[in-house]
Amino acid sequence: MSGYSHPVGSSHGTPQVRENSSASAVVGQGSRFESLLQEKLVFSQHAQERMQTRGIHLTQMEANQLSKAIDEVHRKGSRQAAIIMGSDIFIVAPPTRTVITSLESPADGMKVITQVDAVVYVSRTSNKENGSEEASSTRQTASTPSVPHWSLLAMPNADG
Repeated sequence: MSGYSHPVGSSHGTPQVRENSSASAVVGQGSRFESLLQEKLVFSQHAQERMQTRGIHLTQMEANQLSKAIDEVHRKGSRQAAIIMGSDIFIVAPPTRTVITSLESPADGMKVITQVDAVVYVSRTSNKENGSEEASSTRQTASTPSVPHWSLLAMPNADG
């Protein structure tokens, strides 16, 4: 795995996180990555290229969620994991905190992901009071608002 990855915020074209920007470009450098630099979150060159060509842009909050998911799956002993965040999927190597590649969830049909030993689903929001996760607000489709379209029940933690 050596020789293909660069620390976040390096001068090798690493994606820039932008706050609250749904259509931001994946360009530039900035101080917003300083906290991620300290945690040594790394995007491989392949992941950087995939994110750029597929238009995958991380906000600061999403980058923090990705980092937390990598931390959690690393604590569970994973060597390679798939992290699902909305319509984006990141294949990561938790021991080195490296994002290996990224892909989009299929609009229809399915995708098979092999050679991972863990899957992490990062929800949109979390409602700690009743232990459920649900969409944070309504979505607008064809100028007509719709109700939140999913809800998941939290499973009891087997670790205690």
